[in-house]
Order: sequence, then structure tokens, then C-alpha cells
Amino acid sequence: MGTTEVIDLTVYELADGQHRLEMRSSSASGEEFVVSVEGPADLVDADAAYLGQQYGVTPHASA
Repeated sequence: MGTTEVIDLTVYELADGQHRLEMRSSSASGEEFVVSVEGPADLVDADAAYLGQQYGVTPHASA
């Protein structure tokens, strides 16, 4: 089983106090993929902070 590197954590602000987190990752074979989750801003932001800490990537808000 290969390793996976998280290369980006982006938080998008949606309507009605919701946020979406997108986590871009790259596998050892060079394949890139995106996982996203939507939900209440406080929960999504907490997930972003946790994942950032675990993978050494600073989450950022979309521009």
C-alpha cells in the first residue's frame, strides 16, 4: 500500500452558515484526488484544523 500526501486544504463559505472543505491529495504513484465535505461552519472548520495539524498543511479560505 502506497503513501498519500495531502497537498491542499481549502474551505469555501456557502450560504446559510455552511462551509465546504476540499482536501486535495496525491498518491505515491502521482495520482491526484479530491475529497470534500459540507456542513455547519463550526464543524467543517474544526475538521480543517484537525486535518491540517495531522498532515502539516495549513487550511486556507477560498479567494
